[in-house]
Amino acid sequence: MIVTLLIDLVPSQDSQILYNATIAVANIGDQAATSEVIHRLISALEDSTGSVRWSACEALGKMGEKAATSEVIYRLTSVLGDSEKNVRSSACEALGNMGEQAATNEVITGLISALGDSDDSVRWSAREALDKMGKNAATSDVINGLISALGDSNYNVRWNACQALGNMGEKAATSEVIYRLISALGDSNDHVRWSACQALGNMGEKAATSDAINGLISAVEDSNYNVRWNACQALGQMDEKAATSEVINRLISALGDSNDHVRWSACQALGNMGEKAATSEAINRLISALGDSNDSVSVKPDDIVKFRLNEDDQATKHAHLSTNLKEMCVACRTIHHDNTSELKDIDYLEKHYDAEKAIEYYTKPWFLFRTVNQICRTENIKDIYKFRIYISDLHQKLNQLSMEQERNNIKSSLEKVYHGKPLSGSVLQQLIDNKDHLISMNGFLSTTSDSKICNIYAGVEELIDEGYKGVLFVFEIDKVIKQPYADISKFSTIPDEAEILFSLGTIWRIKSIRHDEGSCTIELTSCNEFDSDLTQLREKYTGDNVSLLSLGDVLLELGDEDTAEWAYRKMLSQHINDNETCGILYYKIDWSKTGNLNYARRTHTASVLANGKVLVTGGLNNQGFLNSTELYDPSTETWTITGNMNNARADHTASVLTNGKVLVTGGLNNQGFLNSTELYDPSTEIWTMAGSMNNARTEHTASVLANGKVLVTGGLINQDFLNSTELSDPSTDTWTITSSMNDARAEHIVSVLTNGKVLVAGGYNSFNRLHSAELYHPSMETWTTTGSMNYTRIQFTASVLTNGKVLVTGGSNYNFNRNSAELYDSSTGTWTITGSMNQARWKHTSSVLKNGNILVTGGLDHYPLDVAELYDPSTETWTIIDRMNTPRDDHTASVLTNGKVLVTGGVYDGEPLNGTEIYKSFQTN
Repeated sequence: MIVTLLIDLVPSQDSQILYNATIAVANIGDQAATSEVIHRLISALEDSTGSVRWSACEALGKMGEKAATSEVIYRLTSVLGDSEKNVRSSACEALGNMGEQAATNEVITGLISALGDSDDSVRWSAREALDKMGKNAATSDVINGLISALGDSNYNVRWNACQALGNMGEKAATSEVIYRLISALGDSNDHVRWSACQALGNMGEKAATSDAINGLISAVEDSNYNVRWNACQALGQMDEKAATSEVINRLISALGDSNDHVRWSACQALGNMGEKAATSEAINRLISALGDSNDSVSVKPDDIVKFRLNEDDQATKHAHLSTNLKEMCVACRTIHHDNTSELKDIDYLEKHYDAEKAIEYYTKPWFLFRTVNQICRTENIKDIYKFRIYISDLHQKLNQLSMEQERNNIKSSLEKVYHGKPLSGSVLQQLIDNKDHLISMNGFLSTTSDSKICNIYAGVEELIDEGYKGVLFVFEIDKVIKQPYADISKFSTIPDEAEILFSLGTIWRIKSIRHDEGSCTIELTSCNEFDSDLTQLREKYTGDNVSLLSLGDVLLELGDEDTAEWAYRKMLSQHINDNETCGILYYKIDWSKTGNLNYARRTHTASVLANGKVLVTGGLNNQGFLNSTELYDPSTETWTITGNMNNARADHTASVLTNGKVLVTGGLNNQGFLNSTELYDPSTEIWTMAGSMNNARTEHTASVLANGKVLVTGGLINQDFLNSTELSDPSTDTWTITSSMNDARAEHIVSVLTNGKVLVAGGYNSFNRLHSAELYHPSMETWTTTGSMNYTRIQFTASVLTNGKVLVTGGSNYNFNRNSAELYDSSTGTWTITGSMNQARWKHTSSVLKNGNILVTGGLDHYPLDVAELYDPSTETWTIIDRMNTPRDDHTASVLTNGKVLVTGGVYDGEPLNGTEIYKSFQTN
């Protein structure tokens, strides 16, 4: 509805209406990414009102890669020169969200230019966009632009340039880059110096020139401990190549540094250098570190052994990590896959994770605090859940520290804290509109007791125009606030900042907003547990306790059905033996009835059309063979009759052609076996007869090839089983005989592989139940045998997985029904047994969901089944989910464009069905 509203409102002259509409689309995200909506948003980029242009950039950015057309990228690149900095900043972010597709030379040149923008936030957004583009952005143009940026008069530009080069890693390690980074080690700004160290470290051994090593040696004695820390870390990342006697001696000296972070990184660096660093002095100093007062520096006895004997003997020490930690580290590696330095840090965290050090991990300038806050800002519940182990540990450690500081009266004098940040006019307006209302920060909130520091972060002195304003947040603390907060300056890398950290979910009320020239002050007060508005919200959504059930209910009310389902399923896995809870959850998820077919039918077909509707054709019911066809509209959940086929038919095939039309072939009716075919045109809803096949056939298969032709294979006529195959050319409406299969077969499966070949397997003929398989080569129009399945099967299913393998499930050999499943690997031509289904079945369906899992529904095992289950290719395991509303076999299942699965018709207890139902599938794991 909102998307339709946008389409209607974009031509509006009312900027406020247009702004609200585009913001609504931005909140929907990539689900709104239709071609028409994108076209309207492109037009909005030229609106005369800055807030509309900004919101259009935001909406396109939220759509990400789905909106990454050449026109969108071109127009966003043009907007990088907009007169308003919040628009320029948002354009940078949008291009960054579009990933590699946006990494064109024009975009890269524009983003490099934006690194020199007059506004800090634009420069920052440009660097973030280059980071997101990853290795594709590491072109000579980018590198040359970043080299120039290293000489910028603004230290933020130099800092961002160092970080961007560092994130590119080894690919950016040209001699010119290394030379300029070495020069940056002597920069007047400590942020630039430590980021230059970090960049050289990320480039690893490629940057380990004698000049770079000498520069880092000097940096180990820098006056700023953050520079010393990163210099030690960089030398360690260069491994044995940096293990000169001078480096080792300097690192040994660093073991006595006054700062614990420097001592810790010196320990790690020496360990990374292996045997070359294993001098008696180094070992003795490491042994001395056994008693370091700081746990993060303290070396354990087995670390000394590892240092002497290398790391091989310790390989199994951390083999039994918790599932939660592994899940978080896997997510981190996905995010930082192209950053060698951060991948090493992730490996370290996974091996040495200690919940007691959660606050120290947060203050350390590495990937973790940035990643956690980034994930929290996305407000994507499923992504946040992957980080639950660290978020929970940080909250608990912060709570412990908070209580300790309360007991010691450390917080008694803390009445106000400050946070500085530049905000765009539109974001600031949202805060103004919500004055006197509640607000919750979407992350851990870092504040300080020193307002002067916040003025620096807000950029008050530099941001004087109307597009962005430096905002000073003043937080008044209620002493009975429930959420923990504490002074963490003793853990901080910059203790002088006097950092006060508040945990996730701290709620504030906007008290007042005061405007000054070029800046703004917003005063907020913390909410205690007795706040009436907060109490009302809590009672509405959670009752007496907070749970995944209540979270799902909130998300469902907000319209985020997919994430709500995720929350319900997580809770279901935790309460699998609680029948009452399971009953509540099953009611909320999985299956729901939708509109009934106009005609009950079985052995029919269902096809998803380009417009998202589903076309059901023919089949059989108690009145006989059907020529009727119907359309399902997912937006209204209703069925309407469309044009009738010229011939009634069942056990036929239906294929959606590349031109959007639907080709129906063969089958049987009262007159016998059919060789006729016909075409359905969705634009006119009319059926026309098409060229006839050379052979009548039923129980056959049809596949649309990469060249647009349709391959029909096997089947039977009367009692004759067919090995013949033929090709339909839609452009000429003709059928031609192609080479025959090695085995005649019917009720077999067919799959078009990712390499374009066609796999046929199983079925039966007059002699045997088959386990043989063969491949059709479209380029040569020939068949070759491939590996046979482990079991004979008829009326089973096949699904092409996202990894290219083919999963076959169930089926029968007429003596018994199978629950087994097998995987075909086209690269080896072999079949392997995978996890078995929980329920044996044949005449069922299988569907590939958008998250790559396989949904199997219904079927027959002595009686029709309502059991459905999911196959996870990553674990090769099956999980039973909620039962369908109606047991059925001989039905269809179609994956809709919204990711849900529509099940139609079939038969139960001998009666054809007109009932249909929807499975609300996961969008992600």
